[in-house]
Amino acid sequence: MSGTRKLRTAAAVVLLLAFLLGLGSACGKSDVVAFYFAVDPGRGSTFDPQIAGAGAISVAVRNIYEGLVYLDERGNPEPGVAESWNISDDGLTYTFHLREGAKWHLTATASEELGDKLKDFSDDVTAYDFVFALRRAVDPATGAPDAKLLENVFFAKKIAAGERSPETLGVFAENAHTLRIRLEKPQSDFLEVLTRPVCMPCPKAFFEATGGRYGLYIKYIVSNGPFYLTRFDLDEGSYRLAKSPDYVGDHTAKADVIWLYHRPDDETLKEKLSDGTYTGALVDEGYAEKNPLKGGSSVTCPDILRAFVFNAAGKAAVNKDVRKAFCGAAALEVLCAECGKTETKSMLPAAFDGVGATYTYPDSITEAREQLRRGLEALEADTAELSILCEARFENALRKLLQEYQKTLGIGMAVSVAVVEKEDLVSRVAAGNFEVAFYPLQAPAFGLSRWFAQFSAASPKSVCRFDDASFDAAVENLRYNADGADDARALARTVGANALMLPVWQENSVFLLAKNVSGVRLLPGKDAIYFFDAK
Repeated sequence: MSGTRKLRTAAAVVLLLAFLLGLGSACGKSDVVAFYFAVDPGRGSTFDPQIAGAGAISVAVRNIYEGLVYLDERGNPEPGVAESWNISDDGLTYTFHLREGAKWHLTATASEELGDKLKDFSDDVTAYDFVFALRRAVDPATGAPDAKLLENVFFAKKIAAGERSPETLGVFAENAHTLRIRLEKPQSDFLEVLTRPVCMPCPKAFFEATGGRYGLYIKYIVSNGPFYLTRFDLDEGSYRLAKSPDYVGDHTAKADVIWLYHRPDDETLKEKLSDGTYTGALVDEGYAEKNPLKGGSSVTCPDILRAFVFNAAGKAAVNKDVRKAFCGAAALEVLCAECGKTETKSMLPAAFDGVGATYTYPDSITEAREQLRRGLEALEADTAELSILCEARFENALRKLLQEYQKTLGIGMAVSVAVVEKEDLVSRVAAGNFEVAFYPLQAPAFGLSRWFAQFSAASPKSVCRFDDASFDAAVENLRYNADGADDARALARTVGANALMLPVWQENSVFLLAKNVSGVRLLPGKDAIYFFDAK
């Protein structure tokens, strides 16, 4: 082991001991700044960023690793490991200039465990680490769940198909601090893609030293972000992040320790927030409205559209005219009034402000009745039976809406309400086990194409299972359109014309914060939460 790494490892041990002693001292006597946050439960069992799961694990990965760039709250890129970058005039080549002095944090546990196997490991974060990581990400042998995000990198599709070696990927290290990425087509959201865990760097020497166990245990994790992982318990649902002594970038952590916990049920969460066990939590807007944190504050992100979504591969909802009749006869003003919400015409969450993608559904009862007649004729049925999946908090309001359907559409449409827990709502929609759902459609990130992809049967994360090749082609085209507002509006009209979704109101994701706590960065997508500014 080099003398430099011995010194750095010794410093890390001293710092960790200081944290542990501080956390064990009497309440109010410690100088350690620690926060305790509840987030969505984790999925998966590894902190290998190329294959890490969603929820808490993804949140942890985003904070212990640093990619080439970050996004601010408006979706604008800012420096990460890359202090600057430029894009060629044709939009195909991205050149990143990495800051000198960026370091990997090697824990004493990892150093002791791996020993001489790390003889080739350097603690400098270099362009070669990104090359190795991105090649891993597109290699079919890795099984990266988000590999498709990188399919526009030169030769990525051929590598995925087994037609080329991962070493031929269009990613090149010109030197230790210059990285070049070549795309097949200009891509409007490529910088956003680079903020995802799948694009985090990976040092080849350390990865190979772990013998296939990279990311599974603390002793097999190395990190380059503002924090590093000091412990975790997947069964208990707890993760402890400590301020990295080796991080020297623009996002140095203000807190010494961040604890992450799997968010419990609402009642338990309320108790833990009230008694100070948690100093913050990611919640939905309904919880935040019902359970404001006394003396606290909140960070919001307008990334949710509450809507009726239809299973285009369902039994009755498979018919477009039946779906259109449901939309045309919906008395949304009744539903919004019951819930104290403001009706929206937007087909996008407010996070995509400025696009102006709206669709006005026909509100002619005569037209809705005619659509229903045609739908029933096509289904060869007397009645279209549609059950609306919903959370308990919306049951009464939806039953009032059903009364309006009975008045306008009579026995031709039998609409009922099925109350399920939120987790069951999400899982049933994901499995396609529903006809209609009153559902919180969440923006997956700032990428417009990924918002519309969730309506398509071609997407592995499809909500509506709409099978239409021309729609899929338009979604794909939007991904590569640098100024896609017109395309987004056209796709919104297609979603509306096929009655795949009926927007009802806008919602926010909310991060509740205890009194005097601030600085949490919350971006669209639930997992994009950053704590370096928490104080």
